[in-house]
Amino acid sequence: MESLIAEKYALALFEAAGDAKAKAALGQELSGLHRALAAQSELGNVLEHPRLPVADKLAALGAVLSPKPSPILERFLGLLIDKKRAKHLSQVVEEYQKLLLASEGKAPVRVLTPTALTAAQRDALVKRVKDQFGVTAELREEVRPDLVGGMILYLGEKRLDATVLGQLERLKQELMS
Repeated sequence: MESLIAEKYALALFEAAGDAKAKAALGQELSGLHRALAAQSELGNVLEHPRLPVADKLAALGAVLSPKPSPILERFLGLLIDKKRAKHLSQVVEEYQKLLLASEGKAPVRVLTPTALTAAQRDALVKRVKDQFGVTAELREEVRPDLVGGMILYLGEKRLDATVLGQLERLKQELMS
């Protein structure tokens, strides 16, 4: 349910942004907002506080955002706060970023590897995703030393497990069936 709410608000903001340049600029603003929320954990509590007036919540946001948010973002934040949807703000930002990438023919791809990828490996992975799925991968790497070898790739709802452990599990299932 919460994801659906975030998707609807993100889509409305995306459509209201206008042309591609304005959408990209708004995406940058939202990324800054997301970082500010992550750095200022108490800001989330202020935004969700039921007794604080909307104006005070917007003032608190304005104090941590630099530069001042664009008029469209300011109105959008006011709407979210007024409708008591501030708790969905981080999800709205994530959904907006997905829409922005999709409009550019890109897709976020989360990659888990035991060690950091080299530039050549990154390039090869982006090319492979483009060839197999028809989208340009926007890689988001996570180093997970607990993975013995290989990688796990998340593309949208797809999970591709190419780890040694995953291959052994599949082999075990095959032998047991």
